[in-house]
Amino acid sequence: MVSSKLLDSCDGSFNVFLPRVTSLSMINSNGVLFTQNVSKLTNHFWRHYDLRSYETSTQGKPNEPNLASVKHITIQTCGSLYQNWRETRKGYAGAPKQGLTFNVEYVDTKDFTNNDEAPVVLALHGAPGSHKDYESMIKHLTLKGVRMIVPNFPEYDVIHSTKYFRHSTHERKSYILDFLKAIKVDKLDMLITHSSGIYPGLDIYANEGFPMKSIVLISPGGHRRTRAIKPSWFADNIARIGLNPVGRKIFNKFGKYILKFGRSPMRLDNLDGVLFSAVIMFFAEFERLEGNLLIVEKKRPKLLLIFGDKDRVIEKECFYEMASILGANQSHYSKYDANGNCLMKGSQDDWMKIIQFQRGGHYAFLKFANIVNPAIEQLLGDVT
Repeated sequence: MVSSKLLDSCDGSFNVFLPRVTSLSMINSNGVLFTQNVSKLTNHFWRHYDLRSYETSTQGKPNEPNLASVKHITIQTCGSLYQNWRETRKGYAGAPKQGLTFNVEYVDTKDFTNNDEAPVVLALHGAPGSHKDYESMIKHLTLKGVRMIVPNFPEYDVIHSTKYFRHSTHERKSYILDFLKAIKVDKLDMLITHSSGIYPGLDIYANEGFPMKSIVLISPGGHRRTRAIKPSWFADNIARIGLNPVGRKIFNKFGKYILKFGRSPMRLDNLDGVLFSAVIMFFAEFERLEGNLLIVEKKRPKLLLIFGDKDRVIEKECFYEMASILGANQSHYSKYDANGNCLMKGSQDDWMKIIQFQRGGHYAFLKFANIVNPAIEQLLGDVT
């Protein structure tokens, strides 16, 4: 079990463990999506830290989980969704009634914890992203006896290979629910989401009634348009380009000039990532998030909100607004400076806690892993 003892995370250090593993989508001759491991790190266009400053050894120490080992499971998903959409949505008249078949790549540390009573945590990454984004957290929590489950969402390419899966919140929600059913998980001690992972994650909690004791929202995607998807005419047309394979090729050739023209905050070294995130947000139905946040405020599971004031994707005002929707006040905030020094310690007794990094970016949970990981451990200890 995870100790519920208060953990002082204002001091100390933590070495991030990043095995050299990522995934590459492929379609076999039967039209089934598979994933393969390749030996390189994904260069996320949103990242504002230098991966070279972190430990990248692929060899775990004795009695530590080998996080380079991932699992695969085949699921069939979106069947009932597509049956409905065949009648109600343009472009889905020919969608397969049985849905689509995916081979999900995921991390599951059940074998390492080897305890049927271990707390179960599901972590959902943003876009672009993969289970690699959580590997420091996986290591930390697994060594505390926690079962960490981190599935990869389908990659960008499935838009073109399946003709139907467009990474909408409804499709991604169905994907996660069918994945959990396949691995026989019907309740969670904690849900963790990063960035756009909040949309399917909170939809599952708020509208599907899936049992969850606690929720961690890291740099959550907004309940309104954020700076990354403004102006709307520009961001939405980037998404439309990304839905077309010819448009994708053209964008990869001229996208740097297009983004500079639109003054986009996105980094220019991963143009496919720009298209992918644009598509995700185009179909996110982000305006529904406020309603889901209000449901969270009503049900009041243990909650931890984490964000950085220097996030180039989502302006800090948007995070403050989401915190306000959840009913937050200043007593909920713990604030840290650029070096991770604790400036103000918030209440530890309320249902909601907020960690704010004054100089943190979109991936502040990695830069300040020595603060974030123990805080998540503490919250998990409060509910188990």
